Amino acid sequence: MEDIGKEEIFYECNKIRIAQWFETYKRVKFVNNEYWYDNEEEAKTYVETVTKACANLSKKTIVELDKKKQVNLEELCWLMEEQCNEWAKMFFIDHLHYFEFDGDKQRLDLQIQNVMHQINEIARKRNVAVMIVAHYKANRVKTGEPSYDWFKDWSAIKQVANIIIQLEREENITQFHITKMRWPIKPYVMQTTFNISTFEYDFKKRTPSTDIKQNRM
Repeated sequence: MEDIGKEEIFYECNKIRIAQWFETYKRVKFVNNEYWYDNEEEAKTYVETVTKACANLSKKTIVELDKKKQVNLEELCWLMEEQCNEWAKMFFIDHLHYFEFDGDKQRLDLQIQNVMHQINEIARKRNVAVMIVAHYKANRVKTGEPSYDWFKDWSAIKQVANIIIQLEREENITQFHITKMRWPIKPYVMQTTFNISTFEYDFKKRTPSTDIKQNRM
């Protein structure tokens, strides 16, 4: 199996296995091509599963802008509209500070606000989901649960976003804090544990958040 796309094929194979009520493949063993079968029927099932997974993935289109330059907002909006016409349902933008900004035009936080408003307008008009990654300040002070002012140029993020999920990572444990939600939902913090030996995550542990209700707008 080629190195490129092993991860995607692994996850797609396990979707197929789960749908068929079969035991899922182990990630490290799968990507290292360590599945070998003496049983002809098991070998045939493995080949058929991988073939079907590759066929499923070939139907999915991921369009990316040129990573060699910062993204122009007009170019992005045009691409989003074009992909909406092709039945796109979700966009993932990584990350806010890759946009072209004019340092002499106006304050950076106001330019970010303009970006978010235009993207939000497309999301509302075309009924699609948009996920945007924003980085924390390099010198932010960690005190208690994450807050909005951890973000770079954070005011627009707080005002425009419908949902804000802030990540807090310490060694092999990552916590997902929902710090803003525009509609009622039971608040919680989801904690994941990363197993370095298997390269797998455990998403089972959930702990309630005490401050989310105060931050909800």
